[in-house]
Amino acid sequence: MSTTSLFIELLITGVQAGLWIGLLVLTLLGFDWVNLERLKGFEAFLAALALAVIYPLGVLVDYLADELFRKWDLRLRVKHKIDSEQSVWPLLMRITNVALTAQLSYIRNRIRICRSSALNFGLLTLMGTALIGFRCRTKPGFPFWPALWLEILVGIGLTTLATLAWHRLTRSFYKLVNHGLEDKAAAARQSFS
Repeated sequence: MSTTSLFIELLITGVQAGLWIGLLVLTLLGFDWVNLERLKGFEAFLAALALAVIYPLGVLVDYLADELFRKWDLRLRVKHKIDSEQSVWPLLMRITNVALTAQLSYIRNRIRICRSSALNFGLLTLMGTALIGFRCRTKPGFPFWPALWLEILVGIGLTTLATLAWHRLTRSFYKLVNHGLEDKAAAARQSFS
């Protein structure tokens, strides 16, 4: 896996987290203090500032999502006869098929994005629902119930899809790891024959 792809993954995760944190701030403080006109001319500075916050936020959320999914991941490891104590990278190092290693690395990228997205989508749903419930309910002409139900249904849908994608990709990953390790063991047995 390249450093660039990991950086981009963590940026994606950080941007998603930044969205639900923004919704939390708007829920707590309301909209009255927001004046985007005052920010004109500071776009480059604000972009650099946002990057300095978003990347570490992505690292933190990735870690939290990893912890949240750890028990489920361990069950999948046991099911696929993968050592639950061993980290992924030593497993990948033991596989000699370069194409398979590249495919596994690609799948790991997708697993991390899905895992973090599941957490972020869940929190986006929670914060979006809170914003609609606390700040938009009394706005004249605001379609409160349709907006609330849309937020809940879309949020649950995205969270569920990201979780299911994580589960499917993780199963696929462990199956391919087993395949790669079996190929290596078969090649070793053949060389001793």
